[in-house]
Amino acid sequence: MDAIARSAGFEEYYGMEDFPVVLDYPDPSASDFGWDYETLMFVSGKLAQTKGPFLAYVYTGTTHEPFTRLPPRFEKRTPGSLTEDGFLNTLSYADWSLGEFMKKAEQADWFKDTIFVFVADHPLGKFGVTSPLDRFHVPLLIYAPGRIKPGTNAVVASQLDLFPTLVDLLGFEDPFSALGDSLLRKQDGYAFVMAGSIVGMVGKEGFLTHSLKNRLDSGAASGSPPPAYFDALEKKLLATDQVVYELLQSNRWAPP
Repeated sequence: MDAIARSAGFEEYYGMEDFPVVLDYPDPSASDFGWDYETLMFVSGKLAQTKGPFLAYVYTGTTHEPFTRLPPRFEKRTPGSLTEDGFLNTLSYADWSLGEFMKKAEQADWFKDTIFVFVADHPLGKFGVTSPLDRFHVPLLIYAPGRIKPGTNAVVASQLDLFPTLVDLLGFEDPFSALGDSLLRKQDGYAFVMAGSIVGMVGKEGFLTHSLKNRLDSGAASGSPPPAYFDALEKKLLATDQVVYELLQSNRWAPP
């Protein structure tokens, strides 16, 4: 994480060992990924000292399994390190922590000019999966008062679309390269997903996963798409993976 932050150009990087624990956790050292409240309050303090435009990235992990014990006021369900109730306890705590951060942000001079992006790095796993496509569902919320009207966007998208969306929101007009599309303009599309050596493509009518040698799995969102749909999805998936490979090889960080 330190190396990634440095290569991405961040001037400052902090880890969980830098955040003082302030709440009454049963075991302050139990969270493998740190505590969300302490993380967000530390970041809030740093941003209060920041002058001019900034880009800040925060990774929170209290909701990651194993789910740790929380102060009693947050444990509204039976605690469990790998249970849905244990997850929901941490989710309630994470939501409260984020709310406390936003209360402080709303009082800052930079608030009205800031775009907030809340996104997960992977799906929830086994919780909340009621359909095949839920296996790929990653929550995304973009909050920018005065720039974006409240609403929802049901277009199929992925994290690849975040960068061009931010470029669009910030009003940049310089040329740039990206595999995704701005969600402010995207009408219909696909989501390219990865899990280790397995890649996949999700469309409006279904999904397909692949080992780059063989088709592994496929499923429909609803109804029964014709076989030609999955054949086209497979071709698009393999073509996208090839483009990603070629771009990575030509990237200035890649070795010759």
